[in-house]
Amino acid sequence: MLDYNSEPMNAVDTAWLRMDRPTNLMVVTAMIVVDRCDFQEFITLVRQRFLAFERFLQRPVCRSGLYFWEPDEDFQLDNHVRRAALPGMAGKAELQRFIAELVATPLDHARPLWQFHFIENYGDRCAIVMRVHHCYADGLSLVSVFAALTGENPEPLPPGQLPGLEPEQPAANDNSAPKVDSWQAYQVIKEAALKSLERYGRFSLKMSEGGLHMLREPSSLKDLGRMALSVLAEASRLAALPSDPETALKGRLGQGKVCLWSEPIELERLKHLGRHYECRLNDVLLSCVAGALRRYLENYQPVEPDFEIHAMVPVNIRALDEQGELVPELALGNQFGTLFMALPLGVRNPVERIYRIKYEMQRLRRSLQPGISYGLLTALGLMPGRVQRQIIDLFSRKSSLVLSNVPGLQRPRYLGRSRIHEAMFWVPQSGEAALGISLLSYNQQVQIGLMADSQVIRWPEQLVEAFMLELKAHEATCSPLQTTPEQVACG
Repeated sequence: MLDYNSEPMNAVDTAWLRMDRPTNLMVVTAMIVVDRCDFQEFITLVRQRFLAFERFLQRPVCRSGLYFWEPDEDFQLDNHVRRAALPGMAGKAELQRFIAELVATPLDHARPLWQFHFIENYGDRCAIVMRVHHCYADGLSLVSVFAALTGENPEPLPPGQLPGLEPEQPAANDNSAPKVDSWQAYQVIKEAALKSLERYGRFSLKMSEGGLHMLREPSSLKDLGRMALSVLAEASRLAALPSDPETALKGRLGQGKVCLWSEPIELERLKHLGRHYECRLNDVLLSCVAGALRRYLENYQPVEPDFEIHAMVPVNIRALDEQGELVPELALGNQFGTLFMALPLGVRNPVERIYRIKYEMQRLRRSLQPGISYGLLTALGLMPGRVQRQIIDLFSRKSSLVLSNVPGLQRPRYLGRSRIHEAMFWVPQSGEAALGISLLSYNQQVQIGLMADSQVIRWPEQLVEAFMLELKAHEATCSPLQTTPEQVACG
């Protein structure tokens, strides 16, 4: 039985919920490093701002094989916000080990699937680690949550009441609430699924510049037919993509993880390279990642000139307003497609490699691959769980890592009265993937984060070091004197 307080979970979020495995948990982990702050003030901030997102007061529940969001009738903030202290020197190494243990620990599915860990002794600062299951939000959604939690100026936090749990409101298990039987619940889920597919269809249509014209002019139906053939052709190419070669980046997964992150990199260093090469910032970052992976694999095997592997790269497909900001009602949830990006690891020359990546990314962004992958996730959420697992395994073998680049806020932010100095996140891996690389910009700086299976990736520190070496290799090919006014304008 189900009451009207329940909300059907859409198919895409259902797919992410069921993607959990003991060796790969679908939990997005994020961290900020702040000036010393008061734990009780942080509790108040979570009550006032984080729980303003009603979704975080709900938990996913399966009823007769269907998934719903239901309010947690026994919600207690103490179950989700925990105070911790690092051992020993309480430095970066200790924090990395602490986070590695967290990412390998499942969240409690009897409660809303999120946690905060308040670490009060990270050197002379505090570190705050947030864990949110992927079925609640993707990386870009969590940037909007970060913006809501923080401010542009230091400010005191007055005590407040927990949103959504005022005493005068009826409890979620109020027996007076009308009930819905299993067949009615199925109809609700079906309607939600159809809306999800409709949204995907609208997105696919928008990808064609003449989409609206096709609907208004019957003579243009042949163009719609060509588009349908393009979708089928792109889907066929994606399905026919072979499995990535077996390398030191692949292997039998264990349950232990390692989480690392680089020191902050000035964003201007990367912008300068983008102006010089007349390419996007993302192209520069991808080229550095590809070069770092080549350096790592050379410790285990020869890397031939034509050698390449694929990375699963998330691409935002959510609606934006005229200013390019997220539409508020779509701030949470999962609204992204995936590109299978070929990384030319065999290309040693950084100049050649960055242009190869630039043109491959342009080709993929013009393709229908993001929409098709989103549509596939929608379909997976409607299929039985065992079928979903088999398809996820099939596609995870076509890549060697997950690579996520999320643009963050570019001005300094404050958590209450405490300034935020660093912000980082770690992207989870699906299926049998052993490596996830995340790139996040904040306050005119970029950091690279790495989450890896400790049984497969034996020397993860080398990957972070190799990234920095590749950045310097790119800079060696591009001096400030070589930058032209035309290149500056292009940037």
